[in-house]
Amino acid sequence: MEPYVEFVSRLIYATGEEAVITPNHEDWLQTHPSPSGTEWLAHYVDSLLPAYEAWLAAENLPPTIPWDGTDPRPWDAGIEVPLPGSLDGSFTGVGSLEILGQELCDRLNTVAAQAAELGGAVKAPFSYRFWGYLKWASQMRDRFNGAIILPPASLYDRDGTPLSAIPFTDLFNQLHFKWHNVGGPPTASAPTPGFETSAGQHAGSGGVGMPGGEEFIRFHRDHYELFSRWLARTGQPPVRGRNMHNAGQGWPAAGAGNPSTWVEGDNDPWINQESGDTDNNLRTQTSDANDLGNLNNSTVHGTGHFLNSDITSITHNNYVPRFQAWHGWIDAQLWWREPRFARWNSTTGLRERVFDPVLSTGADWPGLQAITIVRDPLAAADEIAPDNAVSGLDFSTGSGTLRMKFLVSESYNRPVRLRLTAEVFDDASSTTVPVETIPDTANTYTVGDTSAGDDFDLGTEFSVDFS
Repeated sequence: MEPYVEFVSRLIYATGEEAVITPNHEDWLQTHPSPSGTEWLAHYVDSLLPAYEAWLAAENLPPTIPWDGTDPRPWDAGIEVPLPGSLDGSFTGVGSLEILGQELCDRLNTVAAQAAELGGAVKAPFSYRFWGYLKWASQMRDRFNGAIILPPASLYDRDGTPLSAIPFTDLFNQLHFKWHNVGGPPTASAPTPGFETSAGQHAGSGGVGMPGGEEFIRFHRDHYELFSRWLARTGQPPVRGRNMHNAGQGWPAAGAGNPSTWVEGDNDPWINQESGDTDNNLRTQTSDANDLGNLNNSTVHGTGHFLNSDITSITHNNYVPRFQAWHGWIDAQLWWREPRFARWNSTTGLRERVFDPVLSTGADWPGLQAITIVRDPLAAADEIAPDNAVSGLDFSTGSGTLRMKFLVSESYNRPVRLRLTAEVFDDASSTTVPVETIPDTANTYTVGDTSAGDDFDLGTEFSVDFS
């Protein structure tokens, strides 16, 4: 799948074989500083929107929901932008497509004054709401031409989570700026279950027992994880981290050319890849997560936002997946500094976690990572699925051996002491108190260099049996 950010980047900047449309959005803006109404419709409604909707259809993603910009700040009453008579369905004063196009163009500029992520014309397409506005503009033209409109419905997952981008980010965007204490929300009283911070709560920062710099890093890590889980509901990969500061140029730099040629600039001591700390400055200038968070916040963090118009506004930038690209890169500074059960894929720029059950044969676990007891009344005994999931299984006692696969990475090749513990639960007895615990004394290892006598090598997969 071509990710959203990469596809929209090609719409805006690509030429030649990489181009999605010709001219691309940036070039069209340069040659049309004051477009006529029909020129605006031809580019935005007849070129950009069909290309985007074709991408959605090809990737089997939810359709675009029309958005007319009347409520650019749904968390604030009184900031609405009412529709003028020309666009409220009566088409007052609109006698031609030329005038309609002018009205739609002017309204986008008016709405962008409140929906701040749309304020920069070049980078506005990175916002989900940009596409909602174009969809609405397309329907307005159809209505003007006498067509009957059947608007697409918002889609929801089976648990009620919105899958359509605008309804989801209406909420998700608030969760971010509320943490920054915009609007005076109450401080969180405890971390969100399953996370280290209050990510996912309508709560301000603090209240989770962390110093400020560490909470800054870890909150945005959790926030990024929540967004990645939402993307995964529709089969989309996480957003790739990017150096949006880019040595003071923003991302991409002006005149950078085709997206495939873009190169992230140097912002020492910060790095752009796992092996990037060649001068050891990231390691020596940051001693812990709090130190790293404070240093990043005082150097590149804020400037990286302001160098990119789509992620500048703290109250609107989570309508834009590139926000996650910036904070994914910021989080990577800590991720690359600490030992981790994952590898970094330099091609995709994504993290690949290796902390998985495997079959007793060593083969990868097929399908859902779960064990099922199969009770066939015609069989002599119960069976377990998948085959070879647990070796030496005794149904009468519940004893057996589960094999787990790991990989430990450490950017500075320091040996890592690994202590593994496992707990066994019987839900019929308790979901919180284990019936058996395998202590770490049974599974303590040094991961470093086997040629030097360590148990396992860094950066290499290995398996451990829990019996």
